[in-house]
Amino acid sequence: MSFPTQNLIPSRTIEWDLNFLAQNKIIELIDDAKSSIKVAMNVWSYKDISRALVRAKQRGVDVQIVTIQSNKLQEAIAILTSGGIPIKWSESHYKWMLVDDYTFVNGSPNWTVNGFSRSDESFIVLYDLSSEQLSVIYSMWNHL
Repeated sequence: MSFPTQNLIPSRTIEWDLNFLAQNKIIELIDDAKSSIKVAMNVWSYKDISRALVRAKQRGVDVQIVTIQSNKLQEAIAILTSGGIPIKWSESHYKWMLVDDYTFVNGSPNWTVNGFSRSDESFIVLYDLSSEQLSVIYSMWNHL
């Protein structure tokens, strides 16, 4: 699947950052979430993001997580489940987050220390998603 690129409103913002800034941006977006967060993440051991998601859940944000079964024993996942966030297990390789149906974070890093500090990774943040883009994202989500 690809995102529609025709007829995008010129004021739409795309932000690109290197991996050393990624974890801070992700946590900032989680902390600013108002209604919903959907995360599809392959490998996940970064605990600060898990803690931010639990804070969001405690604020009343609907937090939904899909990750791979091999993460089951990770402390980062235990933080989520003890915070009342249900985990759906899937073998997808996705690495993205949708916040408030408005902001989409997609990138190459797994949510691990290596992914945010040692590997050559990058990620992109799309704001003000079009209905077509949301349709593609929800189609991916519904197939997890």
